[in-house]
Amino acid sequence: MTDQTARRLTRTLYTRDSIFMRCVSAMLTVVFTLSLAGSGYAADPEVTTGDVPVATAEAPASEAPAEEPQQESPAAEPEGEEPQQESPAAEPEPEPSVEVAPTTTQPEGASKSEKKDKVDSKGAGPESEGEAPPPMTMSVASDTSPVESQSLVQPVLTASGNPAQGTYGDCYAPRIQDDKSSPQLPKVGTSRTYTFSISGVTVIVTVSLRQTANGQEFDFTSNWPVTAVTVKGGPGAFLYDYRPNGVYGDTGLHAPGNQGSSPTYDPPWAGVSHIDFYFLCPNNVRPRIDIEKATNGSDADSPTGPMIPVGGSVTWTYKVTNTGNVPLTGIAVSDNVIGPITIPKTTLAPGESFTATATGTATIGQYANRGTATGTYGQTSVTDSDWSHYFGTDAAIDIEKATNGSDADSPTGPMIPVGGSVTWTYKV
Repeated sequence: MTDQTARRLTRTLYTRDSIFMRCVSAMLTVVFTLSLAGSGYAADPEVTTGDVPVATAEAPASEAPAEEPQQESPAAEPEGEEPQQESPAAEPEPEPSVEVAPTTTQPEGASKSEKKDKVDSKGAGPESEGEAPPPMTMSVASDTSPVESQSLVQPVLTASGNPAQGTYGDCYAPRIQDDKSSPQLPKVGTSRTYTFSISGVTVIVTVSLRQTANGQEFDFTSNWPVTAVTVKGGPGAFLYDYRPNGVYGDTGLHAPGNQGSSPTYDPPWAGVSHIDFYFLCPNNVRPRIDIEKATNGSDADSPTGPMIPVGGSVTWTYKVTNTGNVPLTGIAVSDNVIGPITIPKTTLAPGESFTATATGTATIGQYANRGTATGTYGQTSVTDSDWSHYFGTDAAIDIEKATNGSDADSPTGPMIPVGGSVTWTYKV
């Protein structure tokens, strides 16, 4: 191939895509060099190996030069022979050699680029095709501490660090504490049940101790009214005062806060070290029940009570209250005229109430009925009754007229001489 032919072919191919142009130009350079080698010139070592750096021209600046497998140049001609002249119309003929360069070199370059991307995906480089960086993992510590509970009463700091037993009542249980003496506190996260004898009454108390974000807290239940609890921890103690009637349980009790050597109302709470329970003394137990009966909203303990037209609606209400200081069970309500009354519950705590109702139709005249409530505490029964009244009315009027004392509703009536005296009477 002459220099003139090579230049003419190069000018024509520069009108094509720049990447393809570089491939063709490189191949033409090889052909031209081989032709020179046939004429006795020394060959370039890089060219004689067949490693055409096509990928160097195609690869982006950020990538390493891609390597191509060794290949035979399709444009090479036998040594010593001058290639035939090509007409301008036939100049597109070298296009097959342009297609060969990408197909034989691009997979190798893409493979190396893919490997590079996979390596870069572990660092800050580009992600490989279809492959995302490994997700970040985060370890979050869960807070399993129970939520603090609110007790029924506000605790009060005691006058001394650990009040003597008997300070808040005569009926108290042996001190529950954290040393080896009996009875002992439950371990944190557990419950323990204690049985005490208070003036001949068996009292059962259950204590549940737990750890919260603010410190140790505990709940308790009892089958007998608890009038006070003292909780010691650190240098001070709290008093939970439920007097006079007491409670049968509470939640969220704790010792005072421990700031240096002074107890405070602020958390964190000191660890619980002593608990004293005070109970309602048995000789102070007063089971009581009360019933209030009303008719159409009127108490009507005495007659006549409300005036209700005959046939009108009557609603009786029965309000039952535990007015004692101990719980009542087995509660029942009855009416001496209606019979048993349906009630919403059969137990009442001290001070608790419920209301039941019954309905009927008013009859004529004065009416009275009595409601009775009963309940029990242990072996003791209590009862109470209440009367209620109404008056049934029948709205009507009547007149009776008589002539000279004769009803004379129909003729002829009495026979009276002309000019005689006539007297009419009207009884309403």
